[in-house]
Formats: sequence, structure tokens, C-alpha cells
Amino acid sequence: MKIIIINQHPEDVLGGSEIQCDLIAEYMSKLGNEVLYLAINGQKQEYNVEYNIKPFKFSYLSLYKIIKQQQPDVVYWRYDKKKLLVSTIILNALECPIVFGVSSRENVQKWMSYQHKDYSTLRSIINTVVLSSFRPIIRRINHIGFKFVDGATVLNSNLKNRIGVSKEEVIYDSMEHSLVPFHRDRDFIIWVANLKPGKNPEKVIELAEDISTDIIMVGEVQNNRYNYIKNPDNLPKNLHYLGSKSVEEVNGMIQESLFLIHTCDPEGFGDVFIQAWNSGKPTVSLYFDPDNLIESNQVGMVSGNMASFRKDVENLATNKDLRIKLGREAERLASEKFDPQSNIKKLENMFISILRNSKNN
Repeated sequence: MKIIIINQHPEDVLGGSEIQCDLIAEYMSKLGNEVLYLAINGQKQEYNVEYNIKPFKFSYLSLYKIIKQQQPDVVYWRYDKKKLLVSTIILNALECPIVFGVSSRENVQKWMSYQHKDYSTLRSIINTVVLSSFRPIIRRINHIGFKFVDGATVLNSNLKNRIGVSKEEVIYDSMEHSLVPFHRDRDFIIWVANLKPGKNPEKVIELAEDISTDIIMVGEVQNNRYNYIKNPDNLPKNLHYLGSKSVEEVNGMIQESLFLIHTCDPEGFGDVFIQAWNSGKPTVSLYFDPDNLIESNQVGMVSGNMASFRKDVENLATNKDLRIKLGREAERLASEKFDPQSNIKKLENMFISILRNSKNN
């Protein structure tokens, strides 16, 4: 098959959907498919990948030209709903099947359920006002694009059957377990996310003030309100912010940690859970249980509030036998549900089925 993947690339923007598209491109190529990754707003002349990749400054005319020229068997779109409506109309006119990769709750919502507001600077106030007025309308218009989508993958069964696409499959994200070794003399627990509203890094600070165990925070500051976290003097002595790290570096840190803590609002899935489970590490989540897997598989705790969160963290930090027990279940779960080769083979089979149906029609 000839496959085009459309998204930003993790060497330009390190995010969950970008990491997944990179893995999909790599494994689809290994399966013998011809892959072209259109890296939207790509900044690099060369990428450290073993598949075809092209920096792509998005325009509808450019999209039309490249699809016309390449004539792919299928397009895998994981670029949110941005520009979706007109793009799907173009792809349909060129008789090119399109599969949409659902990565978050926002992907399946007709209207945005909430929007984090930033009033820290004059520019952010203007942006917030403009986005509050126009972004929901634009996203609602692009939601109509699902009428022209041939299939969809969802990374969480709770997001299935929400966009009106007839062929949907739950295909979990995957993560590889390559790592950069990490060592620290003191035991620690780890938190990994970009620092922005919705990820709730302030809850980590609140936790650190009430426990003695060291906490390492990893992630890029993506909202000015969290710039203060860069200064160690503003943090409890047992909280250590290390900035943004690569996937491999994070894997090494998780491998050496006691367990992972998670404070983010409910989202699509959260690939950091998979990273922890790959390492045989339990997870303690303040709010979110992805696809109800934590409690149903006994790989950690879902606390629900700060008092329980603090209690669960302290309990797990001091109970080695419990960590080992939950960690074994975490490793089993990772092997069963998040293997890249298995999951991307499922995606390939879905593409083949959609391609076969399009030819029959």
C-alpha cells in the first residue's frame, strides 16, 4: 500500500499524536508499505527517520497537488480537526480514502466543552478573547468533515461512536521501550507532561509540600503562568523540575522511579501511562483512568481528589511489595495491549479493508 500520514512530526513538536504517527510510519514501512509522512510546518532539512518524510506548509492547493501527484491508497489524518472539512472534500474528489486518528476528547466534540483562558499578558488576553469567539465555530464547521471520512481509529473505547463514521476501530497507542539510562541516589516518583492548563502541574507542587518522597517533574513549559516552576527556589525542596526530555530519556527516568503520578484532566489516553507500564511501574492518577484500565487491571490507583491522591502516593511509596505486585500486572498489561508491531498490524488491516471497500464501490 501507498500511505500518506498527515500530522506534525515529533522532531518538530514533541506530542503524543506526533510520537504515534512516527511509530506508525516506521512500522508500516517495516511491513512493506510505501509511506510518506507530510510533516506539517516541518522545520528541518533532514529527519532522523527511515521512511519518506516531507516538510509540508499546509495549504489546500498544496494538499491537492501532492495527493494528485502521489496517488496514495489511503491517507491517515491525525492533525486534529484543523482544516478537516475542505481537506476531506479534496480527498473525496480525488477518490482517496481517508482514515481519521482520534487522539483526544476534543477530536470527537462538536463544540468545545471547555477552553483554558490565559489573562497573564495583554497578548494572551487578546488571543483568549479571539479564540473564545471564533475557535469553537471553526471547529464545529470542520466537524462536518467527518461526513467525508472513510474510517476512524480511536485510542480509547469511551471515544468510540461519537463522530458518525461507519467504520471505527479501537486501536490503542503503542510505545517503544528504548531508553537512555538514568541514575539517582535517592528514591523518587515521577510526573511527565507539558506544563500547561489541563495538566495541573500545580497539583504536583501541592503534593510535594505534603510528602517527603522526592518528585521529578519532566516536561516543557507551554504556558507562561508556569514559568515560575523553572526556578528551584519557588519549589518544595523535594520537587525537582528537569525540563523537557526525549521519549528515551523519559523511559530511562521512569525505569528508575518508584512509580508514575498523573494529575492531568481526562484526555484521550496519555502515552506516559504506556511508558510506565512498559517499565513495570504502577501509576497513581489524580483524576483520569484511561479506558478504565488502571483499576480493572490492578496496575495502580485512581484517587479522585487530593486527599486520596496524597494517601495513595504515600502508601505506594512505602509499600515495596505492593509496588512489585502492581508492577507485574502493569508489565503484563503493556505486553498484551500496547505492542507496536501488533497494534500497527491492526491498523494496516483496517487500511486494507477500507481500500477494498472503496474499490468495490
